[in-house]
Amino acid sequence: MVDAKLSPDRRRHGRTPTRLSAVITPSCGRPLACAVENISAGGALLSAPRELAGDGPVRLRLQLSPRRAVYISGSVVRRHPGCDGTHHIAVAFADLPPSVEDLVQAAALRALTATRSAVQVLVVDDEEVVRSSLARELRALGATAREAGGHADARARLAETGLRIDVAIIDAHLDCDDGLELLRHIEREHPAMRRVLVSGRLSTVDLAHAELTGLAQQVIAKPWRRADLSRALGLAA
Repeated sequence: MVDAKLSPDRRRHGRTPTRLSAVITPSCGRPLACAVENISAGGALLSAPRELAGDGPVRLRLQLSPRRAVYISGSVVRRHPGCDGTHHIAVAFADLPPSVEDLVQAAALRALTATRSAVQVLVVDDEEVVRSSLARELRALGATAREAGGHADARARLAETGLRIDVAIIDAHLDCDDGLELLRHIEREHPAMRRVLVSGRLSTVDLAHAELTGLAQQVIAKPWRRADLSRALGLAA
């Protein structure tokens, strides 16, 4: 597993979250389709459904739009498995031609504008099917949804440097953990973040109590309604 540190020259480029896609091809190994988590003129962080085979130089086909792609040479400087089963790959770009650098910078600027305008949501549920379904609905409403599979995964996400989360939507039962305890952590450490509790098992009285005490600023019962999610995002009264 590669775990090299980025050079100071690479660190000076601020990375921007994106919705771009790419195909990475190692010098020895199969091409791998990836999502581009963030990007700058210095490099990109990719996520993929499987591990990248092989080490050494790579070739990146970066899809900037449905009709435009650029090819970039680079090297893998770090990779590690994520908590959700994806594999994260950090690629440092090698000597971008000015024309390609301009295109990458323009794509990063567009992504930055879109990201800043979207509500950033953290969805916490230990059932992958439920979590993914909820995240899809939130994205359909225009939000940027990130997923966490439990208490520890959520706290790790919240601790990421430079990551903005506006709303946390948390299942009340997280395997052996308590979703209410995670709400308490967020209330203490991230008081500006909107806290939303979701449950299919808590009684109506328990849900009302969580809202009345201020621990949850909104409670949603499963199965949720789109109107409830819109209100969680501040899109409806």
